Amino acid sequence: MDPRPAGHPRRRTGGVPAGLARGVTSIVADYRASADIDIEHDRADRAAGKRLVKPVTVVQQDCVAALGFDAAALWRTWADDLEHRTTSGRTLHGRGSTRGDHQGAAFAA
Repeated sequence: MDPRPAGHPRRRTGGVPAGLARGVTSIVADYRASADIDIEHDRADRAAGKRLVKPVTVVQQDCVAALGFDAAALWRTWADDLEHRTTSGRTLHGRGSTRGDHQGAAFAA
């Protein structure tokens, strides 16, 4: 048992630092929403004719693009000012790398 008081940012709960556990919980909730309630909100916005007025950059994994999924076409139904870039899965998610600079490679000009 961690001797630090409850609420301490470095207190471990089940072997995971409490701050990290809260962050992971938040990320999972956001991911879950993107597959559930966010879809309903997106459909309602499209049905209401809402548009994205700011510039939009779509970053798509090259392996998904190779399967025929056109992310740019989907987003163009919402955004007129759209830039589409493809990147390898390793670059987008940083898998296999310990250097964070790879994750920003898709946004380099």
